[in-house]
Amino acid sequence: MIFLAGCQGFQGSGIQLDAGAPIRRAWRFGGGVIAVDTEQEYQLWDTGCAEAPVLRAGLPESVYRKGVPLGEHRWAYAQDFWDPVQREGYCELAVLDLRDGKELLRVKRRMEIDGIAPTASSDLLVWTERERAADVDTFRLRVVRADSWQVIADIVAPLVSTSYQVVGTLGFSPDERLLAFGSWSGKDSIGVLDLDAKHVLWQLGEGTGAWDIAWCPDSRSFFVSDGMCRIQRYDARTGEVLWSEAMETVHQWPWAYPVYAHPQALDISPDGRYLACAIYPTCEVIVWEVASGKRVKTLKAWKTPIYQALFFDWDSKGLWGAGALDTKLKYVPLNLP
Repeated sequence: MIFLAGCQGFQGSGIQLDAGAPIRRAWRFGGGVIAVDTEQEYQLWDTGCAEAPVLRAGLPESVYRKGVPLGEHRWAYAQDFWDPVQREGYCELAVLDLRDGKELLRVKRRMEIDGIAPTASSDLLVWTERERAADVDTFRLRVVRADSWQVIADIVAPLVSTSYQVVGTLGFSPDERLLAFGSWSGKDSIGVLDLDAKHVLWQLGEGTGAWDIAWCPDSRSFFVSDGMCRIQRYDARTGEVLWSEAMETVHQWPWAYPVYAHPQALDISPDGRYLACAIYPTCEVIVWEVASGKRVKTLKAWKTPIYQALFFDWDSKGLWGAGALDTKLKYVPLNLP
């Protein structure tokens, strides 16, 4: 279910959007809010009237991170299939106009698709492909124009790893000239693709994984929540770590391994002043000041952990979020200077 509801300038707490089913992912978009729930149902809410949707449609089935909004009315997604004759799997990517259900574009790919992501303007779309071998994964970043699928960049690189590579964490820079990508496992965990030069600027093989990526508004650096229970800020051009903070231990029992807080969804305020991160399993949201790297707020407004449904309001004065079992997207003011 997708909601588009006006959310500019909210000053009070308690504002909630009811999706009717647990919310999977959510975004700030077009002056409003977009959320996708577990029932794969689409709803469009007019910014001036949130009492009833102006458009409602079902979304095609697609697994996690393989469906994204393209503008207010288009939906890009990837689906996996099995060919019983050829005895091999394949994937198809498509774009739908959700106003009439018309399919605008479709392409068949033999390689498995790990993730897709659009630019903020929805002009470009990227997807990641791979083929598994005994000890090598062939990894491809393909960037296309969202309206015609004209190829802008097509980069192939081998990822040597003994683990199963899932390169599905993707994020375009605000100026749409760079693409940060990360794998959930394996050695090549984070890197940056230069779309102008059409080559990978750098890759780090720390084996830490990348859960989410949040770019700074100036496109010079970005933050990553990784599998080592850290949040790190990278220089976009060099890969230098500019700032890092490790999460604390949540539980420590003498008979077991310690339980650490894991950073999940990230977002940077539109004015570039603050970074927010959802923490598992405490269900907290921590806010840092980007310039100083200091914590300025810890929110405990959600009862279940937030995975991929957290973002700042357009005026940077509050946060929207939904926990894994929450059917409502909640707005919480920050009350920061």
